[in-house]
Amino acid sequence: MTGWQKLWQDPEVARKWAEFPPDAEVVAMADRLEAEGRKRILDVGCGVGRHTVYLAARGFEVTATDDAPAAIEDCKKNLTQAGLTANVVEADMSDLPFADSCFDGAIASHVIRHAGTRRPRKVMDAANRHLPRAVLCSSSRSEGNVVAHVQKARSGALPTQSGL
Repeated sequence: MTGWQKLWQDPEVARKWAEFPPDAEVVAMADRLEAEGRKRILDVGCGVGRHTVYLAARGFEVTATDDAPAAIEDCKKNLTQAGLTANVVEADMSDLPFADSCFDGAIASHVIRHAGTRRPRKVMDAANRHLPRAVLCSSSRSEGNVVAHVQKARSGALPTQSGL
């Protein structure tokens, strides 16, 4: 059992994460994509689905991934309770099972830093494969500060996130 699977099996942890409001960076990205008429969003490391639920409620076509089965189960439950739908898939963030260029935007909220010391570049490469010319929003806590990036992604040119 992975550490995240064990964490998400704790009902109190899952409840608290589900209650957090969406990150400001996610709201800004959603506003931008909505203004541009772009609808397909990937939520990498969705956890219990707080951003998945928020984005689905705004009318986006959301695909959510996590590698912890307990998180996937809670994400689906939270969507159902909200009367919403999304494509929720168990998948490793460095090996996403989707066609190239199939999303208009992606979020990776507080997850890329958990890829370990060697995998962040692999995660960013996987995102780049699915997101050329799309908007990437990732955030991470680094030494108590939030490092956020909202940027235009270019094929083969996604920078590695600072603070990882």
